[in-house]
Amino acid sequence: MLGGALLAALGTVVQVVGLWRSHAVPRWVPVLVLFVVISFVVPGNGWMTGRRISA
Repeated sequence: MLGGALLAALGTVVQVVGLWRSHAVPRWVPVLVLFVVISFVVPGNGWMTGRRISA
């Protein structure tokens, strides 16, 4: 399962690089997609909501 998630993330990054280099879409689109991928990879603790998540 982890391998599939990493492969999907890597494929998305390759797609972002292709979109960036081709200038087929505005620059903010690949940046937004890359930010979404990073937000899935980096674990969060809920600090943006102002509430602590208790286990």
